[in-house]
Amino acid sequence: MIEIAWNEKNLNSFYNKMEKIIKEIPNKTKEGIESSLKGVQASALRFLGSKNQEIIQVELVNLENMQVTGRIITNTKGLDNQPWAGFREFGTGRHAELEHIGKTETFINSGYEYWLIPVEKVARPLNYPIKMYGNKRFYVAHGSEPKPFMRPAAMQGRDISTEEIQKSIYELFKEVFK
Repeated sequence: MIEIAWNEKNLNSFYNKMEKIIKEIPNKTKEGIESSLKGVQASALRFLGSKNQEIIQVELVNLENMQVTGRIITNTKGLDNQPWAGFREFGTGRHAELEHIGKTETFINSGYEYWLIPVEKVARPLNYPIKMYGNKRFYVAHGSEPKPFMRPAAMQGRDISTEEIQKSIYELFKEVFK
């Protein structure tokens, strides 16, 4: 007959290590996701040509039920936080990659080439030509080609995200099994 003996001290040590891993994996995953989101944020800001982190924000959306979900968004609230970020990403006028949101007669009749913006409705001066129509002044805005910053950053970030999460969990294993 074969006799098997377990070293109780080693077995308890193993159980404690496994318990710590199970307990800490959600935290380490969260750390990895936060790190990868910040990396994508930095890439998007580089593509945008800005250092203002308020423009592109990182949010952890769900931290429940062993799930960690995050997202990166452009802050479109307020003129100083670039409410036009979506227009830069997807283009405007005849260059737009998405459906036109402008429905004015001028915009449609120009073949989506230009539109008029009342000067008094703009919070700060724009670098557009001004035309008088009747007794009102209007900026004449022309379409612009897309200058993506979020999409390329997201594409770069896909591999980085996996690496950051793996690195974070690997560090946990190193710590537990040292």
